[in-house]
Amino acid sequence: MNSGKLAGRVVLAALAAALAGCGGHGGKPGAGGHGPGMGGRPTPEVTVISVTRSKALLTEDLPGRLAAYRVAQVRAQVDGIVEKRLFREGSNVKAGATLFVIDPRSYRAAYAAARADALAARKALDRDQVLLKVEAVSQQDYEQAETRYRQAQAALAKA
Repeated sequence: MNSGKLAGRVVLAALAAALAGCGGHGGKPGAGGHGPGMGGRPTPEVTVISVTRSKALLTEDLPGRLAAYRVAQVRAQVDGIVEKRLFREGSNVKAGATLFVIDPRSYRAAYAAARADALAARKALDRDQVLLKVEAVSQQDYEQAETRYRQAQAALAKA
């Protein structure tokens, strides 16, 4: 006899014996039902299943998320209108490579304005320097003119 069938029958026999011992007593000790077998108790009904061997495909579905191991974000560091993109989306680029061409008109206008402000601040400083010597302007006014000139020079350098 096949060992798998034998093991299945042994398990079923043990299950039938366990179920027979669990017969109903109506809640009172010594009370039993009428019928043949096992001291007047009714014969229990059991379901029998034949166990057979077969192949089973085991799979596991697990949640997951895919992400690129390396990501680069392109962010604007300056203001302006992009006239041209000099790279292809998804391609590799080298550090320091030019990626965009931006409309230079707004930068030229900002530079011209900063240059004019610096020139005006320089002239005011020169004028206040002459007036300070003849005490026609206070030391505080001269220092403010000097500070405005330095701020205008910094704005020009930034532009």
